[in-house]
Amino acid sequence: MNDLDIIIPLYNDPLGINRLLDSVEDQTFDRERVKIYIIDDGSDIEYDFSPYQNLKIIYKKQKNGKQGKARNYGTEISSAEYIWFCDSDDVINKGSIQLILDDICYTNSDILVYNAECSDREVFYEIENSENKEEYLNALSRNRAIVAPWNKLYKRRFLFENHISFPERLSYEDLYHSIITVSKSNYITFSDKCIYKYIVNAGSTTNTFDERIFDVIEVAESILLTKDLNINKEVKKNIFLTHVFKYTLLRIYKSNNILLLFKFFNVKNFWKLLRMWLGNFS
Repeated sequence: MNDLDIIIPLYNDPLGINRLLDSVEDQTFDRERVKIYIIDDGSDIEYDFSPYQNLKIIYKKQKNGKQGKARNYGTEISSAEYIWFCDSDDVINKGSIQLILDDICYTNSDILVYNAECSDREVFYEIENSENKEEYLNALSRNRAIVAPWNKLYKRRFLFENHISFPERLSYEDLYHSIITVSKSNYITFSDKCIYKYIVNAGSTTNTFDERIFDVIEVAESILLTKDLNINKEVKKNIFLTHVFKYTLLRIYKSNNILLLFKFFNVKNFWKLLRMWLGNFS
């Protein structure tokens, strides 16, 4: 069994995936211990991975199902002890793969959390080695920690035993996955090492308004409805106030489109979610 599987969703991004693979190819690590699963989510272009013969690449295609479905498929066909979800348009920092391989030799953690940097600013959120699960959940719920999966390693068995997967055909799936995995984990290792660089794309949905951001309402509802979820009322409150209200309303404000505000309050399940949230504090 390989120690690490890297799962990369891909859609019409030849330049990005080549840059990411270059960042892997340029590193020194035990290549027998790492597989790279590239899950093509319906691209209409052809890719050439022949320059990367020294990497163990498994390329699979699926019909358009969005990033969550691609990650789930990669998880299903993976075989390693640990899984690392990366995005095709980012970069793995030099030396990170061997560092990770060394780390997972000496841990039995369900999740390993590292630092990551951003191409237009410094480290997103400083992980302290002394960080604990409760503090981390609170930081995730307040958007003060990285909710994306690419700064985390997951034990494959942990994901399967707890039936954890990404929501499919929804945006904002990272929030759900991070809250659920952290809350259900028994042991998390935190490292202050910076393993990954997020590349800012001016045309991405994080920098332009996209109505898919309203998916956060459905994602927040799914979190509140998940059974046996070990999160406190403060975390539930923060998910609603920070992610559903503050972040979404800020994006609407920046869009300069007042009609979107009315649409926000009329999105399916919004008022149901509000009642659920209020019920947690009654």
